[in-house]
Amino acid sequence: MAHSNIHIETLGNGPRKVVALHCSLGRAAGFKGLAACLAEEASIIAPDWPGHGKSAPWTEPTLMRNSAVAITADIINDQQVDLIGHSYGGIIALDYATRHPENIRTLSLAEPILLAIAGQDNRPLLDDYLAQMQPHFDAIADGRNEDAARVFMDIWGG
Repeated sequence: MAHSNIHIETLGNGPRKVVALHCSLGRAAGFKGLAACLAEEASIIAPDWPGHGKSAPWTEPTLMRNSAVAITADIINDQQVDLIGHSYGGIIALDYATRHPENIRTLSLAEPILLAIAGQDNRPLLDDYLAQMQPHFDAIADGRNEDAARVFMDIWGG
């Protein structure tokens, strides 16, 4: 696998391969409850995104989304899988599934957030969201990661 700095959890030991992608500020271990329910039916393979959980810090100069899709492709490795994505992980799952539908047995999305689509349907709603998130974006730009995480969780963690 090309992403040696990425921590990957394998949960359960069933024959059905499931790839589970977590939300922003989440981690692979968040799927432990699901894995416990499916332990005999499925093996859940879940990466920690860069800078999340037990993975190395994010240092790339590109969008994390591009790396996340590449990580997902490496994990799936042209096999048929059930793909699960939560929130940000849902965006990655949907992106991967549209490019490689032949590898997807089932696709389950929980709260996928695609703000560009929201902007087409209701631009004032997107503008309000972007204004609310501006302190988060400013903190990231300034390198104040703890402040950025705090603002994010105040908005999304409730």
